[in-house]
Amino acid sequence: MTDETMAAFLFDTFDGLRDLVERCDAAMGTLEAPAIAAVPPGRLLTQAADDASGRLCDFGMAQINDERAVLRVFVHPPEARREGEIINALMRALQTKRLFERGWLRIERVLRPETVALPAETVAAYRHLGFKYFYTEHEMHRSLREPPPEAPASAGIEIVPWTRERDADIRDAYNDAFRDRGFGGFDEDDWASATFSAQDGFRPDLSFLALDGDALAGFCLCEDAGDPKTGWIDTVGVSPSHRRRGVASALTVRAMTMMRNVGLATAALRVNEDNERARLVYERLEFSTAKKHVVYRKQM
Repeated sequence: MTDETMAAFLFDTFDGLRDLVERCDAAMGTLEAPAIAAVPPGRLLTQAADDASGRLCDFGMAQINDERAVLRVFVHPPEARREGEIINALMRALQTKRLFERGWLRIERVLRPETVALPAETVAAYRHLGFKYFYTEHEMHRSLREPPPEAPASAGIEIVPWTRERDADIRDAYNDAFRDRGFGGFDEDDWASATFSAQDGFRPDLSFLALDGDALAGFCLCEDAGDPKTGWIDTVGVSPSHRRRGVASALTVRAMTMMRNVGLATAALRVNEDNERARLVYERLEFSTAKKHVVYRKQM
């Protein structure tokens, strides 16, 4: 079996898995059936158990990618102790098989928009295993059936297409924009490997910069979403000195307009739950929360 067929194998031929995940979704207020079906190719380790009737009742998977392993566990009926046992078994197997010895383990759960939080006993089980809460992100969508609302920036701000020549300026602007969010910043070497323009899915045609004269006031970097009808707004950043001048809104609207012009049906993005200022900007642009992603992590 090839890596490319692994995600399809999990849902199409692993007897009872789809039913198990959908039952867990209904019981816990999650939306993980679509998430697991979309698991990208990669090394996978699985643990599974049947109940007395032979029906799949527990399933766990660890997707390993460089220095990160993402764990997803499904137990029905929901029981924190059994979920913890599967997570523990996955961690032991990762080490025993030498598939993952250093890096971050992550537990990712996809919640319905109306789900406030995971059950307290589930969170307690994660903590008992050494996982700490990392973040909750809102995945927000906006249909492009209708054009986006107008959102002009303040006088003097010009929205222009992304160009590679400004890449170093974008790095400096990125560091400035997210420093107050606790981001330590990219140095020159880190940026060369992590820069969005170096990624396979980067969409320069959907990405834009905001200029104040020759100074870079902000940026909007977009990429493929894995869905041919969806455009993904990966990062919008505004330098602290240019905030409250409509820069983020103007950049986002320009990206959405271009997505619509090239035939995309939906714009999507993620924003941290505690970044209320940014969420309000996107809500004013008619985005709404489609799902939430909650992440716990532990260093190996």
